[in-house]
Amino acid sequence: MEIKIDLREILTDEFGNIENLAETIKRQIVSNLTNSLAKGIQLKVNDEIAKLIDDQIKKVVECQMPSLFSELIDKEYTIVDDYGCRNRTTTMRNQLIKTLTDQMVYKKTQYSSEKTYFTKNIDAVVAQKMDDFKKQFNLKVDEVFTKEALDYAFRKMQEKLQ
Repeated sequence: MEIKIDLREILTDEFGNIENLAETIKRQIVSNLTNSLAKGIQLKVNDEIAKLIDDQIKKVVECQMPSLFSELIDKEYTIVDDYGCRNRTTTMRNQLIKTLTDQMVYKKTQYSSEKTYFTKNIDAVVAQKMDDFKKQFNLKVDEVFTKEALDYAFRKMQEKLQ
């Protein structure tokens, strides 16, 4: 069995000329370094461009947002329901006030998914206050009970000793 290895495929340059081993290694190293540097530079350039674009967008939004928001909040529009029926005209400000007013009603419901944020927050505050009260109450009861139990035991010991 005989194995023949043809190094001409490995040792030829892009024009088909045969190079020596040193030239081939040099060409491969230069090619790999060039490719890796190009990729690194491209990534760095892309990151810098993305950062500049983000900064410019933030600046424009900061400049334009107050005027845009004040314009939008008082602009009238017509409410359209799920079936496409047009209702009365209103503004964003009036709808926000109406929505907040409607949400700020305490409704005791059976399921927590039906509770409004207002109801959930009220329940959370009440539960926290009740827990604090319970801890304080238990401390006082334990303190009074311990004191009375010790007084009772002391009196009984005195009676037995006399």
